[in-house]
Amino acid sequence: MNFKERMLTAMNHEEPDRVPVMGLIMDPATVDQVLGKNATNVVKLLDKPVAGTAVRKLLDSNWFWDRMYFKNFSGALESATRLGFDANWAIYAFMQIYKGETNDKGAALNDVFGRVWTMGTDDRGNLSVDYSQALCPTEAAWEAWVEEKSALFDRVIRNATSFHQRLVDAHSDKIMPIGYAAPGIFENSWQAIGFVDFTKLVYENRQFIKRVVEFQTDFYLRYLEGVMQSGVEIVLGGDDLGQKTGPLMRPDLIEELYGESYRRVADLVHSYGRKFVFHSCGKIYQFLDKFVDWGFDGIITMEPTADMDLGRVREQVGPQAGIDRQSRCLPSLSQRHPRRDRRGGEEGHPRCSPRGRLHSFCCALTPLRRCDPPAMDGRIGARTRALPDLRVVAVSCDSLLDEVLRPQPTPAGLTSRDLVRKSIAFDSPARFPYSFIDPVASDFFETALLHWRGYFDQGESLAIGTRYLDDWKVEREVSSGLFDRALTHPLRDLSQLGKYSYPDLAAPEHYQVYESLFAKAQDAGKYIVAADPVLLFERLRDLMGFEAMLVAPFKQRSSFELLLDRMTDLTIACLDQYAQAGESRCVHDLAGFWGSVGADRFARRLRRVLSAQARPHHRRHSSERNAFHLALLRRDLFFDS
Repeated sequence: MNFKERMLTAMNHEEPDRVPVMGLIMDPATVDQVLGKNATNVVKLLDKPVAGTAVRKLLDSNWFWDRMYFKNFSGALESATRLGFDANWAIYAFMQIYKGETNDKGAALNDVFGRVWTMGTDDRGNLSVDYSQALCPTEAAWEAWVEEKSALFDRVIRNATSFHQRLVDAHSDKIMPIGYAAPGIFENSWQAIGFVDFTKLVYENRQFIKRVVEFQTDFYLRYLEGVMQSGVEIVLGGDDLGQKTGPLMRPDLIEELYGESYRRVADLVHSYGRKFVFHSCGKIYQFLDKFVDWGFDGIITMEPTADMDLGRVREQVGPQAGIDRQSRCLPSLSQRHPRRDRRGGEEGHPRCSPRGRLHSFCCALTPLRRCDPPAMDGRIGARTRALPDLRVVAVSCDSLLDEVLRPQPTPAGLTSRDLVRKSIAFDSPARFPYSFIDPVASDFFETALLHWRGYFDQGESLAIGTRYLDDWKVEREVSSGLFDRALTHPLRDLSQLGKYSYPDLAAPEHYQVYESLFAKAQDAGKYIVAADPVLLFERLRDLMGFEAMLVAPFKQRSSFELLLDRMTDLTIACLDQYAQAGESRCVHDLAGFWGSVGADRFARRLRRVLSAQARPHHRRHSSERNAFHLALLRRDLFFDS
């Protein structure tokens, strides 16, 4: 088979001669590296008085931008060809020099949709851009932008049509260009407004949001037609609908706002006799059945770091789901060449087998497998996951505690605790403090280990997919990862706040175990790190749901502030119990509060309480001078002191 036959055979749920290999090459850094070219540092040129003016004019001109952009993607397809790939995506984007104020210093670009992209470089001078700012945070600003840029929207479609046609003409005899129509409708809708403002408007002015979605849908369909005029036989689209732990917005809300748009997209592509493959980052299990319902033909680049497991995807939408779905089950396309796949030998990974109807087309996919619990000698076995290529450390939490409490080799006259304190104070420690997992070796003693032991004990008998209620009354589903998905949010509506009962995390009996452990840790010279059992931001998200948490400060402000106060009280009560359990301590995971809604309110109260607790502690232990390590708490995390 040639590259084209191989790709289309896989997309038709048939067996190719080998798993097709598709590249996602697009960045100038990769292109220059593969082709052996030197980078042109555009950002550096922009800083020069004379050259900068000339470069800005060039970047603002239609002909130069298209010439530069086509040259880069032509190089991307040439790179993929040299690497032996069967296909590579092709994406068109049009940007201009942004002339307004930016959130970040330095040069920036803006696109036609109303996003600002900060310009930067890597260590070789290759250009990179990152989305950094929304230009249309209000209905009036969005309406004005769309009216002002109406001619530019039409130009982008013409440019994209020409761009894809030229790439097909130049490279389709050597590799299969996959026309990527991006960004998608969801991203184009919210990124120009900003996620916080967009979420707020979904509740306060949904008709406006629906008008935005309708506009972006109509534009996207026109854009797709331009891409398909080039003759590409597989069309790629995408929207990042997920985050690391689950959907970015509720699936039923996505269905309400975008479901019909996605159906129109799939119908248009199919009317041209083409295949439509969709990309989304994040943990997207809840969207898989919707992808099938919307008519998508495939998914690409699932994210293993977001607990996306190809075997589970196959179980959900593959042949096992029923004969009626087999004709529409989602193939996922794999970038891994079978001969290079260490997991499955010549035939590729068994979960990616062409015979399974669910073909692996996922970029750098690393499926996770669960360890066999009977093979584990400790209580953590049932919750342990590991990459197939890595050795699984089968060790109980109790024996792990013994290893963690073992003193570490340190320079003469210093303990592990001294090294950590010097590092925190930027006081040139004799060596870097460390904390290694395998083999266990650490300058720290972290109470989080005991929290995990309780977590593993609670769920050691639960199979994947089992639902249970945690101590906060959040219903969860056991996953293959370490963190289980929250299914229900008991405080989504804060009108129920008065009826909610909080777990007694500060009960003294929970902290009795720490007295002996803290003494052992101090004898071993360890720096003690106490785990925060509340975790304000994460807990609010679990209790309320991400959207409700963002909207509550606007819609239910007094109740939200009351909840913040209660969570702060609970955190302080836990800190007080730690204070009574030992002498040397600081608080772990305070960075988890950073950037949370109401973090300043939380931080001010916490600082006052910690300072009050620290004074008597300092009088008793003047040589220690680190009760709760106020220097760490104050240094660049929350406080201005």
